[in-house]
Amino acid sequence: MAQVSIQIQALKIVASIGVWARERTTPQPIEIDITAWLNATPQHDKLEETASYDDIAKAAQMVADRRHHDLIETLAVDICKEVVAMGPVESAEVRVTKIPQTVNAEALTATAKL
Repeated sequence: MAQVSIQIQALKIVASIGVWARERTTPQPIEIDITAWLNATPQHDKLEETASYDDIAKAAQMVADRRHHDLIETLAVDICKEVVAMGPVESAEVRVTKIPQTVNAEALTATAKL
């Protein structure tokens, strides 16, 4: 049987994230990539057999809004947990990307998989 996943790429949200004082007081833009592996292959071409892209995106924003995260790693894990809890999702992988405040790099990323 085929294993099916759905993806959201480069979901843009604003979050309170980071360990530096300026990051604690100023929310910053981040991008989130989400892969949600379904617990069953859709058989009847019905929306009820899959996860909703809108619901997954809203869940990611809700997790980011819930509290300040010091680490992008913990934000990725928290979003993974929320997506897996939604059903019909068996597992999820979340990648969080932010623009660095101190490192001379284009982006910083962390990935979590549950």
